[in-house]
Parts: sequence; structure tokens; C-alpha cells
Amino acid sequence: MDRKVKVIIDDFNRFFVEPIKPTLSTCSDDALNKCLIDKKNKMLILGCEDSVIPTDNSITSIGDAAFYKCSGLTSVTIPDSVTSIGNWAFESCSGLTNVTIGNSVTSIGVSAFEDCNRLTSVTIPDSVTSIGN
Repeated sequence: MDRKVKVIIDDFNRFFVEPIKPTLSTCSDDALNKCLIDKKNKMLILGCEDSVIPTDNSITSIGDAAFYKCSGLTSVTIPDSVTSIGNWAFESCSGLTNVTIGNSVTSIGVSAFEDCNRLTSVTIPDSVTSIGN
């Protein structure tokens, strides 16, 4: 098994080796392999058509291309804990028809919903101040 370590050199040129602890987890214990979260940055980095975005304040952002080409995804509710949606986050989700965006989202990235050709309903709250930049 490969282990990653961090080497620290102090002011006296002594070095110390510390293991780097992984900061990734699944959305929840019962949703194994349904999505991947970077716990340190509170970012959902990978989702799939069966993913449920956690509502327990464990994430504040949806990462770039997190749901890219999840063609089986049909509906998304982004909880109020999320403040930003990354670039291409839901790009090419061809089955996506409905999106509800929580009241804390302030920015939506470039092409976040590009090529979601079946998208018929999107609720964008007044809190959104930036789309695509």
C-alpha cells in the first residue's frame, strides 16, 4: 500500500515525516459509492445518478464537473448549505429535467448546466450574484 507523507524541515534543518491523512469520504455510510466528498474543503467532487446531495452542512460547494455526463440524473435539489456550483458541474446530464437551487448559492460556474437538453425547470434564488464568471 502506498502512503503519502509530508516532510517538514524546521529552522534547525531537522526534518520530520508526518503521514497525510485522507480527507475524502462518501456522502454517508448508507450511500457508499453514491458520491465523493472532500471533507477538508467541504466540496462534493464526484456524484452519480443515484447521488443525494447531503443536507447536513457537510458540503458548501459542488466541484467542477462533479456530475459530468450523469445521463441517468433526472432531478437535483441543491441544499441551502451549498454556496457555489462549480464549472461544468452538471454538464451533459442529458436526463436532467428539474433543478432547484438552495437559497445560499451565490455563484454558478461556467457551463454548469451546458447540454442538459431536457432541462425544463430551474429555480434560481435571488442570492445568486454570479453566473459563469
